[in-house]
Amino acid sequence: VCGVCPVSHCHSSVYAAEGAYGIQHPEGARLVRNLVEGSQFLHSHILWFYQLSALDYVNPLHALEADVDKAYTLCEQLGLAQSDFGALKARLELFAKNGQYSWLSGGWFLEGQAPEAYKLPAEVDLIATAHYIEAIDMQATADEISAIIGGKMPHIQTSIPGGTAFVPTPDKIDDILFRATKLKAWIDNVMIPDAIAIASVYLDDVSGIGNNKHGNFLAYGVFDRPSRELEDRFFPAGIVRMSSGKPVLEKFDGSKMTEETTHAYYADDGKPLHPTKGVTVAPQKFPGYYKDEATQTVNDKYTWSKAPRYDGEPMEVGPLARVLVSYMSDVPEVVAGVTAVCKGLNLPVDSSTIVALNSALGRLAARPIEASDIAGYMITWCAEVVALLKAVEIGDLKGNPWFKNRVRDNGEGEGFWEAPRGALYHTEKIAGNKITHYQEIVPTT
Repeated sequence: VCGVCPVSHCHSSVYAAEGAYGIQHPEGARLVRNLVEGSQFLHSHILWFYQLSALDYVNPLHALEADVDKAYTLCEQLGLAQSDFGALKARLELFAKNGQYSWLSGGWFLEGQAPEAYKLPAEVDLIATAHYIEAIDMQATADEISAIIGGKMPHIQTSIPGGTAFVPTPDKIDDILFRATKLKAWIDNVMIPDAIAIASVYLDDVSGIGNNKHGNFLAYGVFDRPSRELEDRFFPAGIVRMSSGKPVLEKFDGSKMTEETTHAYYADDGKPLHPTKGVTVAPQKFPGYYKDEATQTVNDKYTWSKAPRYDGEPMEVGPLARVLVSYMSDVPEVVAGVTAVCKGLNLPVDSSTIVALNSALGRLAARPIEASDIAGYMITWCAEVVALLKAVEIGDLKGNPWFKNRVRDNGEGEGFWEAPRGALYHTEKIAGNKITHYQEIVPTT
């Protein structure tokens, strides 16, 4: 379905299939799925923070004015990771001299657009540019974990209804653990300090934009614990509402989900339907985008996207939603991460600050916080897989810890899961071991 979050779509799909087939995947499969999902999350969060958003705040060409010695001193003062800043500055000078900007192409700074919008000191620009380049290697490291488990990346091959086709060995787990440990250290020593350093300079800017107005946040939860309950996941399911001026946590109820097609091209009557009863029928004739081409008046029906709602209201999903739900659910690692970032920005850790995270500030901070926690969890999951392999070896574990067969050929299932960019849902019905109905709600809608 998606080359950006393929592991998540795979898992949401197999959860839906397992519900339909009456399967609860075994413990080994739970751990393996968590590991491969975690590797995709880390790749995505590092990619988003550096390659997709950092150049909105970092001006690499301004780094040409940096004093390299001051950059090293600043790293020590701020606790930032060091690099060969002299060599990087020389490379940037060559880029600027020959006009071949490569990966810098398209940045605002090239055309001199809004130079006053860039506020970082030249030394911080140099440091952040070095970390921008390091981030590419870190993404590759995360993808290596996905490939070890899934056979390839994107579109892993080993997460299947019933469990996993990947049977770990001590050597493979050692390969994964080495990379997870490397990623954890880099995130804690580079990504989180970078987030705090950038946000502290742009605090007034990022805290004043990006409010979603309705103040609603939704998470289905991700990374199963042994209970397999949505509210017991490492990042649990839940709803956070802020319309009262304070964050309020509610229990998630899947029966309150609907989709409607009032403004979509589909042929149904547009009434809200639960996705298990969803209808996706194209019109016999495409109505066109405009009522009037001359005036470009848009038709009442103008999109192929359905409109999902929870209890009749729109919801924001994504890293910020997960962090807010986890914080309000007292997940210790998330509480510690939010507290550390707030203290780094000299913000009080109270309900007013949590409400203020409904902004670009919250979205800038959420991914590094979540990435640090996921990398830490992955180290723990590796240890749990090793313990499981030991139990299998000495005969303390009966049955196949990696796979279970289906128990029925007729049924209905739902896959509540999360992609890095937000809540992801698949549902399917089977009859006679054939799929008769399939619907999805993806984060971007």
